Amino acid sequence: MADDYSDLDLSNPTPVDPNNQGPVNKFLYNNLVPEYLKSEFYKPHINPDYDPKNPSKAKLGYTPGTSDFAAKALPDVLSWLSPAAKGAGLASKAIVPPLIAAKFPRIKDLIPKTLSQDNRLLLKEAIKNTPGAQLTSEGLSMPVRRQQQPSQAGKIVNSGGVFYEPKYDSPSIYGDDIPWGGPQQIEGHTLFRNPRFVSHDFVHHSGPNLFHPDEWEGIENQASEIDSLLNDPKSHNLGRSELDAFRKSYSPDLPPLSKELVHQHSSYIWPWNTEAAIAQKARDLGHDSIITFSEEHPSYEELQQGKPSLGEILDVRERRYPTPTGKFSLFPQYQSIIDKLKGQ
Repeated sequence: MADDYSDLDLSNPTPVDPNNQGPVNKFLYNNLVPEYLKSEFYKPHINPDYDPKNPSKAKLGYTPGTSDFAAKALPDVLSWLSPAAKGAGLASKAIVPPLIAAKFPRIKDLIPKTLSQDNRLLLKEAIKNTPGAQLTSEGLSMPVRRQQQPSQAGKIVNSGGVFYEPKYDSPSIYGDDIPWGGPQQIEGHTLFRNPRFVSHDFVHHSGPNLFHPDEWEGIENQASEIDSLLNDPKSHNLGRSELDAFRKSYSPDLPPLSKELVHQHSSYIWPWNTEAAIAQKARDLGHDSIITFSEEHPSYEELQQGKPSLGEILDVRERRYPTPTGKFSLFPQYQSIIDKLKGQ
């Protein structure tokens, strides 16, 4: 059943002067409208068709420059505020939607000056070659997708975040025939405000980029030792103890891995541990994602015809795997920002 927004105050549905609005519109204007849409060019005008006796049929007025942005956006924004849809997040298919992501901290220089000049140029070219990707004043806007097993939906992430890939015009490289994908596809548009760009093909290789090389080598060695202990029946209990200690030290945002997961997916423990450490470090540094880019990504080489492209993406904002019904869950660092905006 569609939300009729009966729980909201629509006494003044036309967003006019932000200093003279109803409480709902004032909240929307101040907290959800991106700064660039508050300029005079985009500023909506009073709709002459507005009838205060029949506000449900009122249409938003707008200047010619805005097209019908406001009319299309308002139902999604109101759905997010409605008690029936809290936590579902705007019009997004289980991806952190741009209007939510826009409230998270943004880094000043999206193309980091710490990259070499060659890599800065390569990254700009990779973004240009990635379908739908666009650098804006709000961040990196792009459509993404992932393939997962249906049993993963809604579960706590094992690797400290949710993996995605750009939405290329080809089947996903993470199909059902490899261990890292699955038949369930999740896709949608999102906005990254503080990504950590890594010049490589896969997120795992960002370890030396985030940690001191000696520290990262120690993390990998610990992860390998735990893997060996867990796969030896004589030392499994010791391995379990070492595993819990490792996760507590390097990925404290996550709960311990369950016995069932360790038993059923023993071959995944090493990558889960190292990726969880990477995600935790990125999150602690204030990043919302790790995004790889390369001159010739091996998985997209034929599709991109040797052109630079964006590759694997780890969204470190998401605490649970997304669901096909549109649900997603944020780590407390991000959820607290949204709760504050909602007055919780």
